[in-house]
Amino acid sequence: MTPIAGRSLEWLLEESNPSVRYFALRDILGKGEKDSQVVATKRAIPESPVVRKILQKQNPGGYWEDPDSPYLPKYKSTYWQLMILGRLGMDRTNEGVRRACEHVFRFQHEDGGFTSQTRITAEKEYRWQLRGAES
Repeated sequence: MTPIAGRSLEWLLEESNPSVRYFALRDILGKGEKDSQVVATKRAIPESPVVRKILQKQNPGGYWEDPDSPYLPKYKSTYWQLMILGRLGMDRTNEGVRRACEHVFRFQHEDGGFTSQTRITAEKEYRWQLRGAES
């Protein structure tokens, strides 16, 4: 290992960022999910400042921002917060993530897909298109 790689790995394994440490242990060092370091690090992720801040902004109903708009506003709404939490190593074992997933499933179509449209925005777009067709 080169000195730079060694310093980089030390930085990735710092305990101050459990999300980065978790993925470094798992994906770079190849430690399994049952490894004691991996388990302890994953357990620390929900208490990290960034994860706590995201979860503190979650509505008790499981969503962020507008309950009827899981995609918008971009980067702040429920879809985006779930993606960020997943990238930080959170999963459905966390109560907040579980509630958010349950909320998002309200928007799932029978074919399995999701939409960013709400009934209100879909009706608004429909009326707009009708006006254009009448011209």
